[in-house]
Amino acid sequence: MLFWTLASCLALVCTLWMASPFLQRRSIEMDDAEGTISVFRDQQSEVDRDLEQGMISPEEHGAAKREIQQRALKAARSISTGLSVSHRSIPFAGGIVLLSSALVLGGYSYLGNPQSQDRPLAGRQMEMLQQRADAGDINSQITLLINRTAENPESFEDWWTLGASYATIGDYASAVDAFRHAAELGGDRPGVMAAYGEAMVLANGNKVPTAARVIFEQVLQDGPDPRARYYVALSKAQAQDFE
Repeated sequence: MLFWTLASCLALVCTLWMASPFLQRRSIEMDDAEGTISVFRDQQSEVDRDLEQGMISPEEHGAAKREIQQRALKAARSISTGLSVSHRSIPFAGGIVLLSSALVLGGYSYLGNPQSQDRPLAGRQMEMLQQRADAGDINSQITLLINRTAENPESFEDWWTLGASYATIGDYASAVDAFRHAAELGGDRPGVMAAYGEAMVLANGNKVPTAARVIFEQVLQDGPDPRARYYVALSKAQAQDFE
């Protein structure tokens, strides 16, 4: 109830301010035509005095007066003459007050909800982030996964998905760190270890580091993994062991 009382008072004050020009008494104002004409009259009088004092010749006097008359005619076309009259219109002002108040209060009652709970900025940002992630935005998905791993660092699935997401966008250095956590939590699963080693290779400019080769050889002990076999062969080729 307090909210609607304050809102109604504020709407009334604003609409009264909008209607105030129509509540003033009748006024009469002179426009600028008379002032403009008086300027040209003074110029003509000055030209006449210059002629009487011998400062200009009759020919110059005539040319100056013609110039002043032309400028006066040109100015007369661009100014209004007469008086400006305004009238007070209480019905019109009342209509503005009623219409504006109805639009403001009616619009808020339809669109607003003063009973709704506050929504912290962080919560709204997470909601928008989730919406973008659901729409397929990989960067939003990564941000959500980072938050999840921070809240639950023992989640293998979150670390594994985070590493795969980093690899998708080409951030292999971050993928190495995420896959390392996944490998520690996953109990050295061959598929996870192979992805971990591959991220190390790609982060190293496609050169197989010693740590990655050890990982691939360990994977091959558990089974014939094609990816591990390929990178072991690449490591031998880079060491000039082409046979």
